[in-house]
Amino acid sequence: VLVVKKKKKKKIDLSALTGDVAAPDEDAPKLVIAEVLECAPHPMAEKLTICTVEYGAAETARVVCGAPNVKSGLKVIFATVGVVIPSTGEKLVKTPLRGVMSEGMILSAAEMGWMDKAVGIIECPKKAPVGEPAPTDPPPDLAMADPAAKKKKSKDSKKDKKDDKKEKKAKDAKKDVDRADSPAPMDAEENGAEVLLGAKKKKKKPIVEDPEPEPEPEPEPEPEPE
Repeated sequence: VLVVKKKKKKKIDLSALTGDVAAPDEDAPKLVIAEVLECAPHPMAEKLTICTVEYGAAETARVVCGAPNVKSGLKVIFATVGVVIPSTGEKLVKTPLRGVMSEGMILSAAEMGWMDKAVGIIECPKKAPVGEPAPTDPPPDLAMADPAAKKKKSKDSKKDKKDDKKEKKAKDAKKDVDRADSPAPMDAEENGAEVLLGAKKKKKKPIVEDPEPEPEPEPEPEPEPE
């Protein structure tokens, strides 16, 4: 008996012809341009900030960030949960940071793989549209990718100058104290130029005692008359 299997007909996707395009999955991992709407101090960590981020989805995300330049109104590069971080290759997971759940990450130039180390996060142009895919290539000037480093360098330079002034002032004050404690210089006319210039001290003259007077010789007795 010859059995003939019928081939299954492949379904033809007519969405391109009809205009019915599948809606994008909002829960899919994204690396996009986002805007920081609000910033609040972390209750358990002084150097951390709790940010509310808008990234083009129906709801905003709460992110814990430790960058010194994060602030409300800033356009940033935002990675949602599930995104593979370019520099490490690790998949981002939802993680509590000091007791507060972080629903993503605001990336720095180091995390984007553009440089080895970064002080702060990337500051995107103000006109950058929220929700658009983030650029994968670094800017021509890498200093633009880490503006917080330039601010820190300027701040450190000002601090160094301030410390130098304090050190110089302390040295000047010490010199004034030393001058006040040192004896006044002697008068050159009275004591000689050598004493004033710190030359060798004059040797004390030895005290010479007056010689004792010699006893007068006794007079010879006069001869007796014959």
